[in-house]
Amino acid sequence: MEWGAGFVFIQYSTFDIQYSICMYIRVRVVAGAKKESFEASAEDSFLVSVKEPAEQNRANKRVLELTASHFGIEPKQIRIISGHHSSGKILSVPDIG
Repeated sequence: MEWGAGFVFIQYSTFDIQYSICMYIRVRVVAGAKKESFEASAEDSFLVSVKEPAEQNRANKRVLELTASHFGIEPKQIRIISGHHSSGKILSVPDIG
């Protein structure tokens, strides 16, 4: 910043803004299943069975792990958009295309 005769000169910096493009997928979860599975029921819909019970967020964590494994990404990159307390969920997954 420079001071002049009655005015102020401000120098602006540019910032790099990164945009992440995500896709939304629908997931129907069966918690407490005997066998774990991750099956596509449509292009953007999946049926997921997990062994963990729907208690203390354990089933949700396992759903994120299985979804991340299917898409080849880290579980922390996936977000539950809606359905935290229900079997029908919408997940946000980074678009890797």
